[in-house]
Amino acid sequence: MIHLTDEERRDPLKVWMAGVIEGAFWVILIATICLAIVLVFGHERTNLWVALLATGGWLAWYWRAHRNRPISPEEERSRRESRARVLEQDRER
Repeated sequence: MIHLTDEERRDPLKVWMAGVIEGAFWVILIATICLAIVLVFGHERTNLWVALLATGGWLAWYWRAHRNRPISPEEERSRRESRARVLEQDRER
């Protein structure tokens, strides 16, 4: 979800922080969806485990549907330029 350039991927702190931010995002998303399911259907009919299973199923479907999304020409160009900059910096060293 958080896209780092090749240059940023070399910094362990930036990679770690991106992982923490992304992990927090997913935890908050799952908790929010579970709470919404329980509130909509009522806590008498839906317990938290059912809501968690429903949320997990939805997220698994969403991840499978979007993990292989096509890359836009702008994003591809940006990646190529980033790689070229990093290679140029490596040559200078």
